[in-house]
Amino acid sequence: FLFFISCSDSKEQKERFIQTYKEILVARERFADTAVANSEVRKAFKRHKYTEQSFFEDWRHYTSNPKEFLVMMDTIRARARSEVEKLEKK
Repeated sequence: FLFFISCSDSKEQKERFIQTYKEILVARERFADTAVANSEVRKAFKRHKYTEQSFFEDWRHYTSNPKEFLVMMDTIRARARSEVEKLEKK
């Protein structure tokens, strides 16, 4: 039972990281103005209950397994691309 809880927390944590990173990529793609993009990045951190430091701690954790991180990045990029396309149609 304890193992199940820790796995579920890990999946939730990974999804939180993926969602946050996706929002960062979308902000960087949509806003040429660095100040605006940085503001959107800060909002993404806040929305997902990250600080800049805690986000990069998770980033370091996930990059310690390069194969898994590449899979995550494929997911993040695909989601970001899809969201940017949706936003451009509006």
